[in-house]
Amino acid sequence: MEGKEEFSWRKRGRSFVYAGRGIRTLVQMEHNAWIHLTVAALVIAAGFLFQLSAGEWCVVALCIGGVLAAESFNSAIEALADKVSPERDPLIGKAKDMAAGGVLLAAIGAATCGLIIFLPKLIRLIKYGVLGAVIAFAPYTRAQAQEIYYPTPVTPLTYTQTKAQKAIDTSTDVILVAMPVATLAGVLIAQDWEGLKQAGYTAAATAGATLILKFAVDEDRPDHSNRQSFPSAHTAATFANAAFLQRRYGWKLGAPAYALAAYTAFGRVFAKKHHYWDVLAGAAIGAASAYIFTTPWARKHELTVAPYAEETRETGLTTGVAASFVF
Repeated sequence: MEGKEEFSWRKRGRSFVYAGRGIRTLVQMEHNAWIHLTVAALVIAAGFLFQLSAGEWCVVALCIGGVLAAESFNSAIEALADKVSPERDPLIGKAKDMAAGGVLLAAIGAATCGLIIFLPKLIRLIKYGVLGAVIAFAPYTRAQAQEIYYPTPVTPLTYTQTKAQKAIDTSTDVILVAMPVATLAGVLIAQDWEGLKQAGYTAAATAGATLILKFAVDEDRPDHSNRQSFPSAHTAATFANAAFLQRRYGWKLGAPAYALAAYTAFGRVFAKKHHYWDVLAGAAIGAASAYIFTTPWARKHELTVAPYAEETRETGLTTGVAASFVF
């Protein structure tokens, strides 16, 4: 085919030179790249400290490379956009925002992988830190130290609930489903679309934090059914719901919702599904998520309440309370 460039090993090698020049520019000129590289160095050092497996090293390498690649693309787009349009342009700004958003998404994904890999190891290090110091200076053999840190699995224990515990356990499951369904119905009836969005953000944050901790923290349930006791998902969900209702619509709805959430927390401990610290952590996660993402409904609708007084010849002095509300 005429005009087609012939293959050349020299030109292919030169492309690696250009790529290396781009990496050097990224490292030398982009401040965000310095942050990513610093975090990467800390993660690699932690990997050697915790003796990661080959699979975990692969995940770490992909996360580091992915974040740095995203930062490189973002920097390239910004440089090209500044050259094409030095003045402010809405479309250029939108392109830059989306490129920066891509870097943020890559960083969030990498941070999530890092939590899943390192959090259990860090908790184990804290949990056995004192014991590890004793082992380091005591005449333990390697096998004895291994048995202390990673004991031989034993036959799982079983626990049979009483009738009262079964009833309470079932009631907490019912509340877990009924509360968000009732809340969703009320929000839709009120046509509070902003509240619906905030409730979605609250639910996503609560579920994400709870699931990450459940799989990262290896804690046995009191009934020995599994090792996903911390934190309590039931308590996190109900407290997120209660805090959303209180924050968005006030204590008239928030108070009974908090009562149901508190009963759920009690029920999970009574039914031997969680330790008390599991439900405390779940309540904190749920309430914090709601308070971060939820704003009062009255603020949106400009609800104002003020004292009122008027004096006329016919009626004399009239006092009261005046309120205004924007639909």
